[in-house]
Amino acid sequence: MDYVNKFLALITRNIKKLIVLVVLVIIIALAAVMSYDAAFQFVVGDKAETYDPNGQTVMLTIPKGSTAKDIAEILEENGVVESATKFRLRAKVLGTENDFKYGTYSFVIGMPDEEIMRILSSGTKQESVRITIPEGWTVEQIADYLQEKEICLREEFLAACNDTSYDFDYYTMDMYGGNSKRRNILEGYLFPNTYDVIPENGAQGVVARLLRQFEVELTDSDKQRIQELGLTTDQVVTMASVIEKEAKLDEERPMVAAVLYNRMEQNMPWQLNSTVLYALGEESSGSDNLTYADLEIDSGYNTYKYAGYPIGPICSPGKASIEAVLYPAESDALYFILRDDGSNSHFFTADYDEFLAAREGNYPDQESTEGGE
Repeated sequence: MDYVNKFLALITRNIKKLIVLVVLVIIIALAAVMSYDAAFQFVVGDKAETYDPNGQTVMLTIPKGSTAKDIAEILEENGVVESATKFRLRAKVLGTENDFKYGTYSFVIGMPDEEIMRILSSGTKQESVRITIPEGWTVEQIADYLQEKEICLREEFLAACNDTSYDFDYYTMDMYGGNSKRRNILEGYLFPNTYDVIPENGAQGVVARLLRQFEVELTDSDKQRIQELGLTTDQVVTMASVIEKEAKLDEERPMVAAVLYNRMEQNMPWQLNSTVLYALGEESSGSDNLTYADLEIDSGYNTYKYAGYPIGPICSPGKASIEAVLYPAESDALYFILRDDGSNSHFFTADYDEFLAAREGNYPDQESTEGGE
């Protein structure tokens, strides 16, 4: 009995120490598990992470004789990986650091490290082709260009531009909304820029890349401004595409936007040649001559026949034209006409008689006719 009492007394005296010891053991075990998990994630990365295979591509040349350290630094300098150190450690742990082959490769920004290692190890070299899409081009012009560059067939690209399965924030029903009268659903959304594209990805790969760039260019502040104006993204792109065709100089784009807004406020049709020519299936800079029969074409693009926005964009507008729609000039001008002096500038006025005079080459003092400019 004395032994029992002594044992109980010993336990009682050391109970606090035992509790502390148990707690320490639990903390150490948890820390070990968390450290292992962190180390595992550090090495293997997030296997569930997804990236857009048609995103921004980067062409890199790995020189002959490059070490894993050299390659990791090249990848980091060009934004392909976040950290050269992490990439090297992962390659070392996964046993691939000595498998990398020299050559020229095409990588996609956001590509998982494991995919980069696989490409470097297998020597899979995908040749990209550089393309330049100018502001103001239509879907048909882009299709012809891509076929000439042997990237895809014209018909394949046109089909890809009428696909409704692309997943982008701005890609909403207001772009097509059951309106089958649009020539091409994605007209206006293929952002003009210079790209490195991979022909193996096909027409849809090119379309996805151009759409992704539009998503990048349309900033959060742009989206907020669109809401402030009470417009839809499609209305902004549509007006911007018209401005792209009509304006020759960037500094005049806000004035063209002001004219379009002013005409809508007074229920006046835009009456622009560029929209009629698009309805006719012809390309235009906005100054082409039209017949009276052309102006009567029954099309939702005909801004002589129908007031307000045409049924969709008529080309791919650049950033300057989009900004002009969001921030138009302060002006009461209702008319504009291209000057005949070769300056590529327009004469703007709120007076119809002055507009008629300008058509005959007689331009009144511009400062007195731009209402606030």
